[in-house]
Amino acid sequence: MPLLEIKDLHVAYALGRGRQVQAVRGVSLAVERGESVGLVGESGCGKSTLAAAVMRLVPAGHGMILYDGIDVLGLRGRELFGFRGKTQMVFQDPYGSLNPRLSVGSALEECLVVHKIVGRHERQGRVAELLQTVGLDSGHAARYPHEFSGGQRQRIGIARALAVNPEFIIADEPVSALDVSIQAQILNLLKDLQEQKLFSFLFIAHDLAVVRYMCKSVYVMYLGHIMETGLTDDVYSRPAHPYTRALLEAVPGVDRVRGKPRVHSVEGEIPSLTTVFSGCPFHSRCPMAKSVCREHVPEMKKVAAGHFSRCHFAG
Repeated sequence: MPLLEIKDLHVAYALGRGRQVQAVRGVSLAVERGESVGLVGESGCGKSTLAAAVMRLVPAGHGMILYDGIDVLGLRGRELFGFRGKTQMVFQDPYGSLNPRLSVGSALEECLVVHKIVGRHERQGRVAELLQTVGLDSGHAARYPHEFSGGQRQRIGIARALAVNPEFIIADEPVSALDVSIQAQILNLLKDLQEQKLFSFLFIAHDLAVVRYMCKSVYVMYLGHIMETGLTDDVYSRPAHPYTRALLEAVPGVDRVRGKPRVHSVEGEIPSLTTVFSGCPFHSRCPMAKSVCREHVPEMKKVAAGHFSRCHFAG
């Protein structure tokens, strides 16, 4: 049984006058115990909304989110509190995710108090241990968020997530707001911590190279749909969906013939999330699209062992 299993999840935001943004449309996804799973796609495809729904930060309209076999969407009171003690999130914005009025030590200690992790006399020691675990000095506990760099703040956010000894962590674009020189440090820290503490990991990013480095398996998302999934090496080396191929071609590469850098982009405009599809959500931008793509929504098809694609022509 997967630690986290999402089944046919739908999440929509009301715009008024009967209009809705369909941010997540029938997503199914699984994360095994101790596994690192990536979720990739262009900005606005619904990745962060999916993460927020798993953490019960936004309401889901339909579907199931099973954590250790229990539907999270039905949890209330103490049961929901218990779930939140097992799962944590590292947010994209290291500037907005920390309370500017709390010192770093107070922010970490608050987690320990709320979840009753350690006794009163052990809290300061635990705070010092958490800071050292993420590569910060224990003396930083008395300082406030504005006194730290972006990379240091993200380390504090990681320490806060670790405070409750979680089984499962969602990292939502954890390095996209950081300087390139700092990104590798944070990625290596997260990878090392996951290997040491064996928590399950859902890593969300639009940078495919980062996901390949961090994750064993990957889900590719477009306009609220999962378009392809499989082992990361399989999907990257043998992409079965035109959207996945377009994303991979958009990664900066090197033209071996002329020796000049080349950068491709996914052609066409992303449809509005208010769009009601009559066929494949990618058909308006797909170079392979036929009439069947405009008329019928493709099902997930097996293209190899553990490798699936939502394309009429996959396989």
